[in-house]
Amino acid sequence: MLENKEIAIIGGGPGGLTLARLLQLKGAKVKVYERDLNRDVRVQGATLDLHFESGLKALEEAGLI
Repeated sequence: MLENKEIAIIGGGPGGLTLARLLQLKGAKVKVYERDLNRDVRVQGATLDLHFESGLKALEEAGLI
């Protein structure tokens, strides 16, 4: 269903990158666009809280953990 579809994802954070990987696994051609040039441009102060039913499950399905 997603084979040969071209999809743009805006944002190269954990959510955007996980979505990109999941779409790639389904056959989509994915481009991720990120505003910041590198990770040192913005200071990030928050923690990432991944619940098993949502975030951890997505990372697992993407083969990232």
